[in-house]
Amino acid sequence: MSIALPDEPERPRGKFFGARAQARYLEAENHRLRTALEQLDGLGLVEIRDVITQARQALAALDEQHETTVAELETAQAQLLDVRRDVLVQQRGLYDVEHPAEASPTLAEKLSTVRARIHHLVARGDAVGVATDFRLNKRARSAIERALPSQLSALALAAYDAEAENAIRMVEPGRLDVARARLDRFAQTVSECGHIVDLHIDPEYHRLRTVELELAAQHAAALAGEAETERDHRAALAQSSRVADRLRHERSLLELEREHCSSALAVAHARADTAETERQVARLADLDQALADITGRTVDTRAGYVYVVSNIGSFGDGVVKIGMTRRPDPMNHIRELADESVPFDFDVHAMFFAPDAVAVLAVLHEHLADRRVNLVNHRREFFRATPLEVFNTLATHRIGVPEFRTRPGATEYRTSAQMAR
Repeated sequence: MSIALPDEPERPRGKFFGARAQARYLEAENHRLRTALEQLDGLGLVEIRDVITQARQALAALDEQHETTVAELETAQAQLLDVRRDVLVQQRGLYDVEHPAEASPTLAEKLSTVRARIHHLVARGDAVGVATDFRLNKRARSAIERALPSQLSALALAAYDAEAENAIRMVEPGRLDVARARLDRFAQTVSECGHIVDLHIDPEYHRLRTVELELAAQHAAALAGEAETERDHRAALAQSSRVADRLRHERSLLELEREHCSSALAVAHARADTAETERQVARLADLDQALADITGRTVDTRAGYVYVVSNIGSFGDGVVKIGMTRRPDPMNHIRELADESVPFDFDVHAMFFAPDAVAVLAVLHEHLADRRVNLVNHRREFFRATPLEVFNTLATHRIGVPEFRTRPGATEYRTSAQMAR
């Protein structure tokens, strides 16, 4: 049962209020309480307790809703601050272009720290220095003269950032000194061209962008070394594949010859030809030994490439496929996955060689066992997980990965969605 009470009267505000206002407030409050008493009058003790319980539950629900609303408001305010900061940074000419070192597990954290400092300087307007009291003559400064320093700063920052981003994208292994010297020269050129208004790139900002360039060069060098190792891995897999094919061919020939020998032995038994029987028995023994030798020469099939791919256009966001292949060119396997049965290509988040790829795959599958999409057929290696979760799993089990991209490109899917809109 519920009771409907009149609204609580408005309490007089202010440090001082008249006796009449106080009397009106007390009379209204008295009426409200008498109404509550009248509604409770005639109710049993159990019913009164029910009313109290319902009131407490309603109050608890209101408190919980209030706490949820406050938490959501705080989250929204934090997101709004982030958006405002990003808009301010972009207005000043700095965009978060893709950095090569973002895909490197060992360099990504350092890159994130450097970029946060870069954003801070740009947002504060400290990336470029300029004389704010510039004037052409002794007369009062015009609107153009007041606006000129900030406009020149924006132009210089945009040009410098474009040069830095181009250097980051194009830096090659062993060519860091050349790229660094070119960026130094560009910063010096800005200072020389803007000496009239004391325009210059802030030294700290220039140092941070140089660190960005060095991280890109380190990643390029690591990829070059990985490419050399990758060639060795592919050659080894190709050789083992050729050996496996040859062994299968030899086994099939020996098994065929053993069938013929068994048939000849049966015929010799039927004819009671002792000499032929002994010859066929000896031949069967030789064939069995040859088959046993081939079994002992079985190629190691545990080495291979472990891959993590996604296809948000086909399976949605938050679904990845984790598998392995022993092909010398593992991308052929990925291209076969994206045949006509799926509308979009797969995005490769990781593709790395492992001497015991079977064990690595078992670790990942076991860790994500409760997230399998297909719980019946475990050969369908799809899991409800994000690439970042898979990367964290690899890091937890200390499985080194040369390169891991947590963000899917999904170029065809995004372009198709944009065209549809």
